[in-house]
Amino acid sequence: MATTAPTGVDLSVVRLVKALRKYCPTDMPVKITVKDMVSLAGQLERNGHSHYELNVDAGTNYVIVLPCGTVYAQRDTLIHEWAHAMVWRESKLEHGPRWGLAYAYAYRVGIEKWRPKKKFSLANLT
Repeated sequence: MATTAPTGVDLSVVRLVKALRKYCPTDMPVKITVKDMVSLAGQLERNGHSHYELNVDAGTNYVIVLPCGTVYAQRDTLIHEWAHAMVWRESKLEHGPRWGLAYAYAYRVGIEKWRPKKKFSLANLT
């Protein structure tokens, strides 16, 4: 069966989500939504509270809200917010060193099409 993309999402973003799920694990499942936003900033939510755009619904999923717009804006936002989800429990700093490691890893998987032999883990990197 062919891969399809939801309305407002480029197929390359769907492929990116698949790669991130495979190589950049999070401690909870990640849901992706798209909506019109005033800014191009993404959103990642957790427990119904927005932490600079990071949310989790009912404490069981991270929710990444992508902006309607170009594939580049969606891709870049997705990688940025996914990195937050990768280190949410370990990192107290919004854009600290652990987030930076996660972002670099997700960036390489998403942009450079890097396919690591091991999934992301802070223990593997430090």
